[in-house]
Amino acid sequence: MGRVLVVAILCMAGAHAAVAQDSTRTVQRRNLLMHFGFGSGLASLRTSDGHIPNEEKLGPAFEIAAFYTLSNKWSVGLQFARIGELGQQEGEAGRMNGLHFCLARRVYNTPRWYGDASLGLGLFGAALWNNGARLPEESNWGGWMIGFRTGRMWSNVVGTHASLQWWPTGTGRLTQAGSPVLSQTGDEVRLYAQGAVLCLGVFTRF
Repeated sequence: MGRVLVVAILCMAGAHAAVAQDSTRTVQRRNLLMHFGFGSGLASLRTSDGHIPNEEKLGPAFEIAAFYTLSNKWSVGLQFARIGELGQQEGEAGRMNGLHFCLARRVYNTPRWYGDASLGLGLFGAALWNNGARLPEESNWGGWMIGFRTGRMWSNVVGTHASLQWWPTGTGRLTQAGSPVLSQTGDEVRLYAQGAVLCLGVFTRF
């Protein structure tokens, strides 16, 4: 009986120590983090034939992300971001999207703050209504994302966060209504694009 009591006390002490250790971290193993944010995006777009010149455009942006923590250091997740208002002229529509599967490494993890550096692989897409066109010119391509995210907990469930994403230059075939866009010489036109997204928002921890 005495041995059982000793084992029980040791188990309770171990459990208490584990809880105390976990309380020193904002993000713990098996947490699910859901992020929602709004901000600004910068996109650089050009085409191989020059009908969309090489210029940078600033537009509103938003992001949605979900991360599952595999350990106190590593997380995996899926995130989507969009930059809007990328038309060539005032009032013309346009957008650039990024959807990525991400691996994140925790840089710091205090009782209230955490920071993640992430690398993502996924799909990009752009749709541009230029020069009064009724149908958009569209392009899709695969590529990488490099990002950083930091957050602060304000309660046991809700916090605020800031995130930064960089989308390196990628390229894809330009189409309109499902058909390739051709240059004046008859060659298929390609779109070259890169972007960056900065968002502020809220996140929940489950």
